[in-house]
Amino acid sequence: MRESHFQSLVRKRFVGAGALVFNVHGHAMQEPGWPDLQVYSPLWCGHLELKTMNGKLSVLQERRLVQLKRVRFPAFVLREDGLVDGSLQLDMAHDDRMWLDELRRYSDSMYLLTSTWLRNVGLPTLSQSPSFTPKPP
Repeated sequence: MRESHFQSLVRKRFVGAGALVFNVHGHAMQEPGWPDLQVYSPLWCGHLELKTMNGKLSVLQERRLVQLKRVRFPAFVLREDGLVDGSLQLDMAHDDRMWLDELRRYSDSMYLLTSTWLRNVGLPTLSQSPSFTPKPP
């Protein structure tokens, strides 16, 4: 499978689960090394670098993933067989929301920034913040 086809399939699954997905790969303003997708959902937010089974990370990609994790932000490599960072196996048959939930739990296990982690350390999350009502002009 080509990486572009894999990326399209993954993007559709996350969008199907209600996530917003920004495709960084191929963007005119893309700085080399940034992961292919940025995923935003109440269930999980993070960066994913997508690789086919034979795909290899560049040195810049490896550095960027380390930098993102160093500042506690979820950033992983997802391979076409569902393997995440060589540790987590996503079941490709699961529904789309299950993928997001599994990524959230995996991120939580590494104490990366997720709503679960923020609640555990007592920091406000979106659901705890006061409601915002815009003022008319």
